[in-house]
Amino acid sequence: MNYPTRLDLFLGGFMDKVFSLRKHYQPIDLARMLLREVTTNERKTLKQTFVPNILVVLLAEPDMERLEPIYREVVNDLKQTTEEFIERQELNMTGPLSLAMQASPELKKGQVRIKTSFTKGV
Repeated sequence: MNYPTRLDLFLGGFMDKVFSLRKHYQPIDLARMLLREVTTNERKTLKQTFVPNILVVLLAEPDMERLEPIYREVVNDLKQTTEEFIERQELNMTGPLSLAMQASPELKKGQVRIKTSFTKGV
């Protein structure tokens, strides 16, 4: 991954921490977090770099309810943004990209957790 992209993802993460007192996240914030998680969890071989292809965004129940009216649009936008990023960075996946958002009763309002994993394609 090139230096400007890494710097942008780092600064985005730094700003997320500085402003972590926010009440809720916007979809663009979720996109930034997804891209950071994808690159943080990359696996390098001699010739290729693989990134997780299963992504699950966990939100607090009130935050999930707030996004419910536009859930499909947000998921599609996040998936497209992630796929374009992976392609631009010449990264590889072990199977098709799967992205979902779920409510988690363990999270407090404004908290976000992203789970990633690698799954082979069919």
